[in-house]
Amino acid sequence: MITLIGDNQYTIDLELKRIKDEFSKIHPLFDLQKIYPDQFDIEEVKLKLNNYTFFSEPKLIIIVDPIQIINFDKLIDDLAKLSNSDNEIVLVIRNSKISQRFESLLKNKSQMIKLDKLSENDLLKWINQRVKEEQIKLSPQNIHYIHQKIGNNQLQIASELEKIKLLDDDVDNDLIDLIIDSNLSNTIFELIDFAFRDKSRAYQIYNNLRLQKIEAEQIIGLIIWQLHLIALVKYSNNKNIQDVASDTKISSFPLQKSLNLSKKITSDQLTKFVHQIKDALVRSKTETFELDQFLKNFILSLTFSF
Repeated sequence: MITLIGDNQYTIDLELKRIKDEFSKIHPLFDLQKIYPDQFDIEEVKLKLNNYTFFSEPKLIIIVDPIQIINFDKLIDDLAKLSNSDNEIVLVIRNSKISQRFESLLKNKSQMIKLDKLSENDLLKWINQRVKEEQIKLSPQNIHYIHQKIGNNQLQIASELEKIKLLDDDVDNDLIDLIIDSNLSNTIFELIDFAFRDKSRAYQIYNNLRLQKIEAEQIIGLIIWQLHLIALVKYSNNKNIQDVASDTKISSFPLQKSLNLSKKITSDQLTKFVHQIKDALVRSKTETFELDQFLKNFILSLTFSF
């Protein structure tokens, strides 16, 4: 049995691909099954793996977020015994914060592979290496801008680099703005805009993002970027947008959109919002902290601020 544990979805996906490829080399024909917490039934898993015959296809079973399954710690021993030369079970725990007892149990009963997010410096090194290997036309300034815009989300950065790789044109920050999830950035702008005046509509936008599997951490990253744009415009000493764009090397389009929002927020409120998000990010890295609930409360705090 293999356990993949960590908060780096990019490396989790790579490791899952490696496991599938290795399994397929031994078993060219196999049955791949992915099971989520609401679908999990230990007796059904036992039935599938114990009723193995000469004519059965080997099975690779991936159980996603098993820590959400009630009393899962009591089932680990049973699952470990079901893994053999013909059948493999992979546990995918997309959270590096689990109890020490649970982690010790998994270490004893499975091959544990930790896949945590890279530090900011290591991520920048990875981006530079990826750009070099793939011969992507990006300058060091472009790379810094992409990292600043997306944050430490290796999965999204890898996706955006794949898009940029297809371009023959010289890449500048305006083009990067058009490529990097412009629809998502627009949605986050709408979320903040509606939070100031229509709580129900803001909640609807947020819930739709979560239903689309947009991670709470990614949403926070984009909110930080939006607040950054608002701050740039607000503290620009009444410069026109084109001058601000020129000074900051940021496209004028998102800055122009942020102008009206900057007029709605006082300096004290902006400082308060930034501190709230900073505190949430620190707590999410040092303790058990629900970012999803924080974002819902944050939207509510925006609504009641105006």
